[in-house]
Amino acid sequence: MSACEQANCWEMAVHLLSQMWQGPVHPDVIALNSALSACASANRWEVAMQLGSHAWSKSIRLNLISYNSLISALSVGQDFVNRWDLEVFQQMHRETVAPDVITYNALLGACTRRADWSSALLWLREVEEAGLQPDLVTYGTVLAVLDQAQQWQRALELLGELPRRGIQASCAAINSAMACCERQSLWQEALALFNPVAADLRSFNTALRALGRGSWRSVLRLLSAMAPHISPDCKSYLAISDALVKSQQVGRTGGTGALVGL
Repeated sequence: MSACEQANCWEMAVHLLSQMWQGPVHPDVIALNSALSACASANRWEVAMQLGSHAWSKSIRLNLISYNSLISALSVGQDFVNRWDLEVFQQMHRETVAPDVITYNALLGACTRRADWSSALLWLREVEEAGLQPDLVTYGTVLAVLDQAQQWQRALELLGELPRRGIQASCAAINSAMACCERQSLWQEALALFNPVAADLRSFNTALRALGRGSWRSVLRLLSAMAPHISPDCKSYLAISDALVKSQQVGRTGGTGALVGL
């Protein structure tokens, strides 16, 4: 079963677990965790829930790994109506299994799919109240939710808190905050977060779109400055084109020619 988990063969892992339940060798929580992890990796949340329910009916006590696998599977697979992740989390408390940061990160993943920024901030607060140390995944996920919900003020506030907490913001976290500001036409705030040294293609494109709301010449200057470090893609050139159109420079000052020349 462990080999099946590592090989992403969730069907065989579940089959072997079923054979154990039907035979003389009854599975323990370690065997259950192997099957749950395989299902979580394959995004088979329905099967993971069936395994968990069957284990509860057989009085198998789930441990922290079991619950983390279950919630992780639910965070990426369940629909927007059901909240099975919360029910599993409540069952976890009933069985006095203390959650860890991985548990909360999985719950935050479900918030990402729902763009549920208020719940994401509540989970972050609960992590801290539980005496746990949020990691980069925790903050990055919360910022991604705030980006989706267009909560730019809260995104900037959270990003500003990271240095005081001894956390260096990841590129993904900065990208989420930049994108959130750019969508709200806050191009100056977005550019203030841009770090040319640590920039990747996503932050580069966000900076291009942000600059496009101000000056098309600034867009071309940034493109030239970053050329040795980042290769533009179709989104980069679309941002440049949008900037030229918005500034009404196309055709009148050779904007189209400048774009083709790039």
